[in-house]
Amino acid sequence: MGKNGLGFTLIELVIAITVAAVIAIIAIPKFFSYTSESYIAQAEGIAQNFEQSVRLTQYRWIANGNLQSGNDVQGFANDQLDVNLNGFPIGINKNNPMAQPNNIGRGKKGCNDLWNTLLIDPPSVSHNKKTDSDFLSIRYSSENSSFQDACYYINKHYQYTADPLTSGIVISYNSTTGKVIVITHL
Repeated sequence: MGKNGLGFTLIELVIAITVAAVIAIIAIPKFFSYTSESYIAQAEGIAQNFEQSVRLTQYRWIANGNLQSGNDVQGFANDQLDVNLNGFPIGINKNNPMAQPNNIGRGKKGCNDLWNTLLIDPPSVSHNKKTDSDFLSIRYSSENSSFQDACYYINKHYQYTADPLTSGIVISYNSTTGKVIVITHL
């Protein structure tokens, strides 16, 4: 304090500002790191739940003994899930017999249907870029496939681009292999 105790000296003020700046330099990157880590952890949790439902669908399909692609696997997901020849989910309401038993869903909405059927109380998803959803879904052909057999779910809240190859956090589901993975571009 100054001589009469009424305020700070210039040196005290400079030291206080310097200390605050050093703290900010250290804290701000940590804050952003925690933010990205929380979004990644959320995506990994969703992916684990999604893959667990994929596996449970396949196990139920095996237990039912009808080892071919089919509609409405009995005993799981309100008996509305359709599966491919490997027993992995490919959508709901795909008609019986299925015209495209390797494609996910019936059109662009197919990945949304899987998301909402396989996950309990999931974040919102849409295949339309302009909606206010948490995730953008894109149906695509996996590597070495001529079918629309996979889905990308792009997190729209963290480093979002509509391109799954450049967006920050993406969950990918491949119905041919049953694999669900989180892809990050941070």
